[in-house]
Amino acid sequence: MYAKFYAHGKLLITGEYFVLAGAKAFALPLKLGQSLQVAEVEGDSRIIKWQTTVQGISWFSAEFKLDDFSITNTNRIKSAEYIQQLLIHIHQNSLAFRNLNRQLSFEANVDFPMDWGLGSSSTLISNLANWAGIDPYSMLFAVSKGSGYDIACATAKGPILYSNLVKPTVEKACFNPSFGENLYFVYLGRKQDTAISISLLGSQILERKDEAKRITELAKLVVNSKNLDEFNGYLNEHEEIVSRAIGLPTVKSELFNDFTGTVKSLGAWGGDFVLATHRGTVDDVVNYFKQKGYSVILKYNDIVL
Repeated sequence: MYAKFYAHGKLLITGEYFVLAGAKAFALPLKLGQSLQVAEVEGDSRIIKWQTTVQGISWFSAEFKLDDFSITNTNRIKSAEYIQQLLIHIHQNSLAFRNLNRQLSFEANVDFPMDWGLGSSSTLISNLANWAGIDPYSMLFAVSKGSGYDIACATAKGPILYSNLVKPTVEKACFNPSFGENLYFVYLGRKQDTAISISLLGSQILERKDEAKRITELAKLVVNSKNLDEFNGYLNEHEEIVSRAIGLPTVKSELFNDFTGTVKSLGAWGGDFVLATHRGTVDDVVNYFKQKGYSVILKYNDIVL
């Protein structure tokens, strides 16, 4: 048996936090993602061997007993414990581990640094669920409190609108902006724990039904923006709504108040990537953010699927 799978990384453009209250979110699947190869190999049939590389460099390895999925060897215990949860979920919900006659090997490769927050967990879950023939959303919700938009992005073929008011719902978003060359993603290098952010701020968001309704409207308006000025206006309004709701300053007012374009937080505020828009040259944008100490600047047209 040999099988190979691939899942796309993600960026959440609108709907952060409010997607948990049922608001519609706008998200982008990326050209960067994670592959997974699964094979039966010669060896002890009661062992699962796992190897993860990041951009081709060995990052994580572990061995698990197939009988109870206990960890017998690893170089990263927290990662091994996370994968252990996923393997147990698969065992409880599919026949994937039944009647194995050989050792099982999993080889994963992530296209982006693990601290970038582009979906190392969601792409893994998507690939494993695909291999096991089970629902990836159920697997996600079994191990986290996320909304599921990242799972939707993992297999999407382009931009999406996502909601989870009753159940995960995915719509194709016709977003192919003429101003794509003016959009950049800048890594702040302050990775946030999404689960902690949700735990701290989720209750505040759930009570804000009117704002959630406007966030849904803004998702659609952003997708249908005719030009960069419209796009910037909707992003700025979105930033102000979320800022008031969670009681934190916007990222532009805090870090980039002299930037001559728009800057919007993405995902958990204060970490991972921001979206920056600017009418100037690429060099203008790169020089500005590098002078501020931010060296990872990705162009929209280079990384969005």
